[in-house]
Amino acid sequence: MKLTIKNKLFASFITISLVAGAGCEKVDFGDLNTNPNLTTSPITSALLTNALAGFGNNSWDQGGVRTVSGLYAQYFTETQYTEASRYAKQTFNWDGFYSGVMYDLQNIINYNTDPATAAKAAENGSNNNQIAVARILKAYYFWWMTDTWGDLPYTGALQGSGTIPYDTQDVIYAGILKELKEAVAQFDGGLPAAGDILYNGDIDK
Repeated sequence: MKLTIKNKLFASFITISLVAGAGCEKVDFGDLNTNPNLTTSPITSALLTNALAGFGNNSWDQGGVRTVSGLYAQYFTETQYTEASRYAKQTFNWDGFYSGVMYDLQNIINYNTDPATAAKAAENGSNNNQIAVARILKAYYFWWMTDTWGDLPYTGALQGSGTIPYDTQDVIYAGILKELKEAVAQFDGGLPAAGDILYNGDIDK
């Protein structure tokens, strides 16, 4: 009896294995899992446009604070959540700039510098011109941020490291001036950077 049950179980196992094995043949699904809307590498012109899109907001109000300085000066007031109108101290972070606009600018530099991607990136303007524009904009953002927050991660920032030391303002200002001089000298007279919605690729401006 026990032998018969064992034989039946063994026969059932063999049958299931054969059926399962036959049903597991390799099927070619073609490009079913390929997203046609997904780019495999950044489009540097789009990164530049994104970096410039919010540029005007930063020129009239320090620190990403937007309207808070106007509320402090009582140019206008709030009807709901009136803390800022009543001079409540708020905490403003700079981390969104590192992970947003400055990350985009650093990617423009990286993709135009890397020999593996530089040829593709050059479709959006000469590599040197794109790098120069990104460096100038990065310098602007660092100047604006250190004026607002003081000491910041600078020399080790945007390099993919998880632990980044802070730099003092004198180091940041000296670095900004050096960066601007080098960036201006980097313009090569080639095709302007595509995606420049601020100056439309006019290098003199």
